[in-house]
Amino acid sequence: MNKKSVLIIEDDTITAFTITEQLKALKYNVINVFPTAEAALDYFQNEYYSDKFPDIILMDIHLAGKLSGIEAAKEISKKIDTIIIFLTNATDTKILESAIETHPYGYLIKPVNCEQLKVAILIALNQKRLENKLQEKQKALEKEIKAHRKTSNALTESERRFRQVVEQQTDMICRFNTDGIITFVNPSFCNTFEKKPVDIIGQSITIRASQESKTNIDHYLNAFSFLHPESTTEHKIISENGNIRWYQWHDQAIFDLNGKITEFQSIGRDISDRKNAEHLMCVQRDLAIILSSTIDLNEALDRMLNAIFRLGSYDAGGIYFVQQETGGIELIYHKGLSDDFVSEVKFFKKNERQVKIIQTGNPIYVHVQKDSPLPERYKNEGLKSLAVIPILYENKVIASLNLGSHTHSVVPESQIQTIEAIASQIGGVINRTFSNMALKESRENFQMLFDTIEDFIIITQPEGQIIDINPAVLKSLKYTQNDMAQMNYYDILPKNMHDIIRKKFQEAKSGKTLTIRTELIASKGNTIPVETKITKGRWNGADAIYHILRNFTEQLKSEKAIIAAKEAAESANAAKNEFISNMSHEFRTPMQAILHCSKSGIKNIDSLSKEKIYDYFKHIKDAGNRLMPLLNDLLDLSRLESGKHIYRFKTMSIEPVIDIAISELQQMFQNKNIQPIVQMKNDQLKACFDQDKIVQVLQNLLSNAINFSSKKNNVYIHVENLPENEDKPDIKISVIDQGIGIPKDELEVIFDKFVQSSLTRSSSGGIAMGLSICKRIIHDHGGLIWAENNNPKGSVFQFILRGSRKQIKKHTTGG
Repeated sequence: MNKKSVLIIEDDTITAFTITEQLKALKYNVINVFPTAEAALDYFQNEYYSDKFPDIILMDIHLAGKLSGIEAAKEISKKIDTIIIFLTNATDTKILESAIETHPYGYLIKPVNCEQLKVAILIALNQKRLENKLQEKQKALEKEIKAHRKTSNALTESERRFRQVVEQQTDMICRFNTDGIITFVNPSFCNTFEKKPVDIIGQSITIRASQESKTNIDHYLNAFSFLHPESTTEHKIISENGNIRWYQWHDQAIFDLNGKITEFQSIGRDISDRKNAEHLMCVQRDLAIILSSTIDLNEALDRMLNAIFRLGSYDAGGIYFVQQETGGIELIYHKGLSDDFVSEVKFFKKNERQVKIIQTGNPIYVHVQKDSPLPERYKNEGLKSLAVIPILYENKVIASLNLGSHTHSVVPESQIQTIEAIASQIGGVINRTFSNMALKESRENFQMLFDTIEDFIIITQPEGQIIDINPAVLKSLKYTQNDMAQMNYYDILPKNMHDIIRKKFQEAKSGKTLTIRTELIASKGNTIPVETKITKGRWNGADAIYHILRNFTEQLKSEKAIIAAKEAAESANAAKNEFISNMSHEFRTPMQAILHCSKSGIKNIDSLSKEKIYDYFKHIKDAGNRLMPLLNDLLDLSRLESGKHIYRFKTMSIEPVIDIAISELQQMFQNKNIQPIVQMKNDQLKACFDQDKIVQVLQNLLSNAINFSSKKNNVYIHVENLPENEDKPDIKISVIDQGIGIPKDELEVIFDKFVQSSLTRSSSGGIAMGLSICKRIIHDHGGLIWAENNNPKGSVFQFILRGSRKQIKKHTTGG
């Protein structure tokens, strides 16, 4: 068997490649792939390829270029007789209707899988084969007609007489061949379908039947044989306007001389009234049985819509509830409608047209295509007819049944009556189920609140016996459910509260709601402070007392935290005041010296000796030298805290930096006869830092160590690697003195701005910013700084420097 050839016209490269591979896997020969319709038409105009035209063309509807796939299909169909299957990802009705005009052999929705492609091609090939076969039969039939034309003339008169009898019949009569094609109809048949014979003959016998009936008819006709030549059946037929009619048919097979069926003759009569009456009675009966037992609202509404859809005219619909608070309507259940359409009609306000229609209480039925005032959304949804049927309960509109049909423009009167009867049935069900659902929801919400609320809920009898408790009580008091069931409310109260609570119980019985603070005794004897609201209520049909208790342990903690915060604020305020006082003193004294010397020098300029003038200038210089560090500290701290300082990080050895700091403080060391001792395991200890700033940190720490150490003591500078990062390890630097030390509760706060140790406050002078500056610099280096007391005396100030820029970034930004 030769491979069937396929031509692909698809502008999406990936789709074209995928389909090509699928076709190869299915053993088809792909002869070419074109991205545009123009390229494909050029191919068919080339006579060189006339013997290579494809058996099948897979055509994308939306193509790049001027021509669409539909236009290309029309042009190609003029040139060759081949199979065209459209590829599309569109479901737009207008596009599909336009495509149908080209008589394609099928559609494939992208993306296409191999199985879909296989089935579509097989169906198309089979359809093509049947068409070819039919053409052959038609040619044979034409030949046979010519051969028998002479004999047919002899039968003309007999047939004319027969037709007179047939045409006067009130029953429908038709004939159709074994392929189901109608060959003859009588006037009654034409009147039923409101068509002329020329419009019916040549049509399929199933053209007006429902899909279910089509399948049944095919199966039914296949059962005819020489031994079973006739039968009677019933099925539906859909008329031109969409109405469904039921007919009873008596069918008889007609055989040739060899006993082969050549044709069927069918006589039908309308039995719609009987069938509709039977069907409507069954629908109403079944729905009434279902609605009488269901308590689920969605189930009831689903059953109602299904019952209406079974009638055959409507295939989409929804139920709106009237909101009693706002007067608007909300769609609470729907079937057969698109998501986009539902989103547009989900809710209507009180003053909108849809609500006003419902509030009249009268049903309306609309032909969508003729009713121009309707919004476009109804036409876009493809609806041909609409129905709005208010649902009443005790003469009040509580809901609305809205229906739509995608197939029927007109609904039979018998169905309308049944639908309105169904709508009247659902009113009571909606009211009952909605009430049940509201009650159930209320109970569930209360139970959820009861189970999940963190407050304690204890329900007791009026005498105090515990009836029920929520899980929060068990969790906090550590009792079991069985323990609590045997207890009285007074068992978990301190004895000094019993009389007070009894009085509150009596007041609560009169309907008052009371609030009192007390404590609850837990299973281990500890107490929990609670604020209790006591009120009267009902529980399981009996009088009860409700106790709503809130644990205010956290509130007490908050109150303590507020007090602590107040004390901290007061402490900070005191530190600020002390700083202002110190700063005023530190600035005032040298400024007074400068002003005094300047004033005296100016006043006595003519009588002063050179020695005296030198003395005045020396005092001014000394005072300026005292002011400069203070000003530098203030500026440094301001610049560091603003984040404007630019650090110059560089990986280097720490040893020369320590040497610089010691060298610049050498005079201070000598004045107190203190020896600086550097302890390093090797001279290659490196870190990444700004040299000037780390010199500043070391000088601050060393000057403090000198100031608060006795004469002839040692100050140690200890440096070591930290093992956590072996590649570029961090280093820890410790400055150890043998001075007066730091009180334990001040080890952390001494790094705060303007805070001095209580042991040094009276003797150190200054404005207490040095350690705060050190903390800021080390923080900006991604490091840590802290203080400890040295054993047996003195203090240890330690800080960590990071081994690399990466580590600095990690510890300063979290990255």
